[in-house]
Amino acid sequence: MSALPWHREALARLAGRRERLPHALLVSGRAGIGKAAFAREFARSLLCESPQEGLACGACASCNWFSQGNHPDYREVLPEAAEEGDDDAPAEASKEKKSLVIKIGQIRALGDLVSLSTHRAGFRVIVIRPAEALQPAAANALLKTLEEPPPATVIVLVSDRPARLLATIRSRCQVVALGGPPRDVAIAWLGAEGAGEPDVSSRSPVVRRSWHATWLPPRSANGAAAWWASCPGPTVRTPSRSRPASTVRNSTAP
Repeated sequence: MSALPWHREALARLAGRRERLPHALLVSGRAGIGKAAFAREFARSLLCESPQEGLACGACASCNWFSQGNHPDYREVLPEAAEEGDDDAPAEASKEKKSLVIKIGQIRALGDLVSLSTHRAGFRVIVIRPAEALQPAAANALLKTLEEPPPATVIVLVSDRPARLLATIRSRCQVVALGGPPRDVAIAWLGAEGAGEPDVSSRSPVVRRSWHATWLPPRSANGAAAWWASCPGPTVRTPSRSRPASTVRNSTAP
């Protein structure tokens, strides 16, 4: 799934900074607004060999690998119980034996990946979601990586509960805060996606059901009315903790 229309401007602005990107990003916002889709499309654009205005061309070898799910320079880390295709919802166990958290072994395994040079002499992108699912030991292991970032690697954390992350992790990430669309844009998008002609009256149950069925994860149905209110647009915040500029490293292609 590509980034949703109301996030494309923020995506193009971010991807267009490929030579000045920080080594870590924290994509945050309410559940169900398309954060994971944004992170994937950002990764695809960054890995693209012939970007068009900062965005993925969709035709190069890198884009083809990405669409097939086998790009050698892309990894996505999530709990074992996360369902395929679920966008922003936290993992819900379908089997008791599957883990709801991101384990330290999953983070340590990234060490083997980042120790190698990139396959196409470009970037490497690692997406971790939901970041608040990191076990304490896994979070500490990730912190070590953020403190000594590997070259040409961008780590993207996705979270709708960033306050649950270690403060030391948050301080080492540039925050990309995403919002939802205005009501008229949302209704137009629903229509284009085949959701029918909803009753557009405020907090209409029909609108909420259409929205829930088309976009929001199941657990967000009760919060659809609250989400329906106007959301702030995307913003980007730099780390707030004061520290020497030398410790903030930008990832650039070798």
